[in-house]
Amino acid sequence: MGSGGNYYFEFNNNGTLYQVWRNYLTASAKKAPYTLVVIDGNGETLVRQDAQVVKN
Repeated sequence: MGSGGNYYFEFNNNGTLYQVWRNYLTASAKKAPYTLVVIDGNGETLVRQDAQVVKN
C-alpha cells in the first residue's frame, strides 16, 4: 500500500467507477469508517455517501 494515506477498492462497471474508501486517517471520531464514491464515465461524481460497518 505504500507510505500511508487512505486506500480504496475500485470496481469498474461499463465505465462507471465504484470506489469504497477506507477512512482510517481522520482526526474525527465521528467520521464514518468507509465512504462510497460513484463516478460516471465523464468523470462526474454521482454519489459520495458515508457508510458504517453492519454485522449480518
